[in-house]
Amino acid sequence: MNRYIALQKIVEVGSFTKAAEALGYTQSSVSQMIASLEEELAIRLLTRSRTGVRLTLVGAELYPFIERSIYQYNAMLEKANEIKGLETGYQIHNPR
Repeated sequence: MNRYIALQKIVEVGSFTKAAEALGYTQSSVSQMIASLEEELAIRLLTRSRTGVRLTLVGAELYPFIERSIYQYNAMLEKANEIKGLETGYQIHNPR
């Protein structure tokens, strides 16, 4: 999931370096994440230029799926936290 989040941040800020800073990674690790994702999908997702980074046409087609995956992942984490909170709340409200 970190690769998808890195891609989303790169698209948002238009730079590998700024994305790495925002996410707390090195620029090299973000580059490796994107290279790994592009290799896995066998698709070039980003175009790098002097003016910044943009999605390729194919990357733009896939990007909504990546955004939905991130959304679903965050929703799952929220639900897990909710469940943990309910379990903790149950224990707190029912002392022995």
